[in-house]
Amino acid sequence: MTASSDLAYDAILTAFGTAPGAAYTIGQYADAAFLPRPESRAHKAARWQDLTSDLIVRGHAGSLIALISDIMEPADWRYYLPAYMLASLKSGSDGKRIRPSTMLSLYPGRPDPDTFRSRVDGLTQGQCAAILLFLQAVFEDPETWIGPGAKSQNEAALEHWRRVTQGLEVGSAG
Repeated sequence: MTASSDLAYDAILTAFGTAPGAAYTIGQYADAAFLPRPESRAHKAARWQDLTSDLIVRGHAGSLIALISDIMEPADWRYYLPAYMLASLKSGSDGKRIRPSTMLSLYPGRPDPDTFRSRVDGLTQGQCAAILLFLQAVFEDPETWIGPGAKSQNEAALEHWRRVTQGLEVGSAG
């Protein structure tokens, strides 16, 4: 990890470390088309701290779909977001597989403006600052979102979260 990644990692643990429990376990989002059977280890990871990159990639890939869609309840999205951000910061193939979904879920207006607003409205200022540090760290990686329009999307996301941390945008909760 880079110095920026280390800083983001520490900020995520600090900001989300005492987050209240989710209303549901991530296994609630099981869908036969996307996820393994409920008896898998992934469905037993009710605490975000227990949701490892291995569980996300190999045993719980459908949760990436829930993260970027409107399937996941806002409180659950806020609760599990740190697990996805921490896993995205890891080097290697697991981090690179998880990173796009995590980043997309943090882009303004994703999956739609109302869902995005309801998700970020419950974040604390410290959590918003941790998200900004996370995005700065992953955008430093030259392999992050290489493709047409990626640079402008990344810049728009960074600008949005900068404004959030300054209290100028939705998501600037106390």
